[in-house]
Amino acid sequence: MRKKIIFILGPILSFIFLNKVSAEIRLGPTIAINFSGMTWEPIGTVPPQRLILREQIGLISEVKLYKNIFLRHGLLLNGKGGRYLLGKNELVIAPWYIELPINLLAKVPVKNTKLNVLFLGGMFFDYALGGTYKYSFWENVQDIKYGTGQQNDLKEIDFGLNCGIGVEFRKVSLIAKYDHGLMNLTSDKTSNGVMKSRVFAFSFCILFGEKVKTR
Repeated sequence: MRKKIIFILGPILSFIFLNKVSAEIRLGPTIAINFSGMTWEPIGTVPPQRLILREQIGLISEVKLYKNIFLRHGLLLNGKGGRYLLGKNELVIAPWYIELPINLLAKVPVKNTKLNVLFLGGMFFDYALGGTYKYSFWENVQDIKYGTGQQNDLKEIDFGLNCGIGVEFRKVSLIAKYDHGLMNLTSDKTSNGVMKSRVFAFSFCILFGEKVKTR
C-alpha cells in the first residue's frame, strides 16, 4: 500500500513542483483520443495484433525556459491497451494509468499569422490505476491484476519516450503525438514473453494565463 501511495502521489507532487519553478506559466485542460497498441511477443507464436481506441484527459502546464523553448508537462488519466487474435477468439486488454509526461516544446512562429508550429519530445512516466481484459467468448470482463509473478497480469509501472508535432493558435493547441514504451509490462517474463505500449494520440488543449511571446 505504501508503495502504491508513493507512485500515485509522485506524479502529482512533481507536477506541482514543476509549476513552481517559473512565473511564466500557462495551465489548462486537455483531452485526447488514443490509438493504442501493446506489442506482445509471447513464448511461441506471436498473435495478430490490432489497435484500440482509448481516452485521455487531464491538465497540461507550459513553462517558458528560453525564448521559443518551453517545458510542457501534465498530469493525465491515460487509457492504453491492445487487441489480439488468438485463433478464433479475441483478447482485449484495456489498462488505465496516471501519467506524468515531461516534454521540451519548440514553437516556430508562422509569419504574418498568430499561428505557431509546435515540435515536442520527451518522456512519460505511468502508474497503473486499474483496467480490464476480456476474451471474446467470456460474458463478463475481468479486472487486471498488477504486480510481478504468475498470479498477476501486468506490471504497474510504464516508462517511455514520446515525440510530436502540432499547431497553436492563441490559447488552443492541437498535437499529434507518439508514445513509445520501453518497459516490459508482462508480469512473468518466463511465460508471457515481452509486452510494450505503443500509442498514437491526437490531443486538444486550452491553456489559460499570460500569453508568452515567442517573437
